[in-house]
Amino acid sequence: MSSQNPDPASVRDDRVLGFLLDFTLLTVATVVVWVVFTGVRMLVTTGGAMGAPTVDSPGTMLGMVALGFALSLLQWAVIGLVVGGYFVYFLTDGGQTLGMRVAGVVLVGEDGGPVTRDQTIQRTAVLLAPLPLMALASVFIPFVGFVLALLLMGGWLTVEALLLFTDDDAQRLGDRIANTLVVESTA
Repeated sequence: MSSQNPDPASVRDDRVLGFLLDFTLLTVATVVVWVVFTGVRMLVTTGGAMGAPTVDSPGTMLGMVALGFALSLLQWAVIGLVVGGYFVYFLTDGGQTLGMRVAGVVLVGEDGGPVTRDQTIQRTAVLLAPLPLMALASVFIPFVGFVLALLLMGGWLTVEALLLFTDDDAQRLGDRIANTLVVESTA
């Protein structure tokens, strides 16, 4: 593809700034979800102290462990919905996340027109591709699973950043798949 982004190099720094702002905001949202689910899990596992039936049979213990796993998987699903919903909502409605707005960049189709919901979903799906593996590692591998999950996301974001900085049009993989470009905002 020929370069359709007027000056991709000038967009890279602003784009990274916008992503870092979005990442910070979404990290706060993720921590809130994490704290809420941790509180729910604590209430479930300490239910005996609150007047709920005590865990005195293997069946009850197995049920509580299964409930804990289910709550953990639900927690990851909610995180995925929050992060994915943020990007799809803001990018479909004006082509800018809050971070992109501050950084002065906008997402457009490769033809220069507004992005469609399908494009924003495709682009976001690529960004969140490692989330299911992160969830499984975090939930089912005691202690080191969370670290593995963080390494998976860090590795994926590194791949995306490398593509962003080596592509002639400053596109990451999600942009290539969705046929989108991030350009300087004219507004």
